[in-house]
Amino acid sequence: MNKNYALRRTLGADVYEEFRHLVMGHGADGVVELANFLGQKPGTLYNKADAGDDTHNQPTVRDLIQATHFRSDLRCVFALNRMFGQVCFDAAQYENTSDEALLELLAQLGQESGEFHGALGVGLKAKRFTPEMARRIRAEAFDVVSVLMTLVTRIEDYVDEDDSTPAR
Repeated sequence: MNKNYALRRTLGADVYEEFRHLVMGHGADGVVELANFLGQKPGTLYNKADAGDDTHNQPTVRDLIQATHFRSDLRCVFALNRMFGQVCFDAAQYENTSDEALLELLAQLGQESGEFHGALGVGLKAKRFTPEMARRIRAEAFDVVSVLMTLVTRIEDYVDEDDSTPAR
């Protein structure tokens, strides 16, 4: 049995294909620009972008991180999440929220939850889910999680280090 069998079997999403799109999605000038940013020759970057899981010249974690940052494109991160059955959400979306906005965040949580349930209801009523409906439900779910986790993080900012006072 090929030693890469287990790796291939777990690939729900092709991270290499997403990296290829990340690199080549901006044309030849974009490849040269990204290669310069990464400190590589354009030919080397082309080779890495055409790599697969059994290819010699694969992109490194450093390549993936820097290209993702340079392009502001999270497609490879999302592909890794799908590969491992994980999800991520934008925790920075509300990071500069003022303390006064905590109640607004709580209200927004209710609003986002309603939008999620509305999107879910459309599919249930139709008794079928299209790929677009599933994407919408997923996006709304991420909005709910993002607001909720932001609210929790903001509350954690209020935690006093002195825990000698009993909670009431």
